[in-house]
Amino acid sequence: MGGLYGYIKTKDDLAAMIEDVVRYCSCAIPERFSACADPQVRLAATCALTVFLGELAPTASAPYTIE
Repeated sequence: MGGLYGYIKTKDDLAAMIEDVVRYCSCAIPERFSACADPQVRLAATCALTVFLGELAPTASAPYTIE
């Protein structure tokens, strides 16, 4: 954690970084499943990926795809 202080100078910088990630994810996740025609499947996949990213993103990549 100590190395982060070289990149993050203030609490406001950290808050801005978190806000940027949340804003990006709120746009990127739904786009990932936009090709799926069934809205229930799209919603389930979006929810599953959101949970996955919230729990495992630091250690793994998302396995969810719609073909």
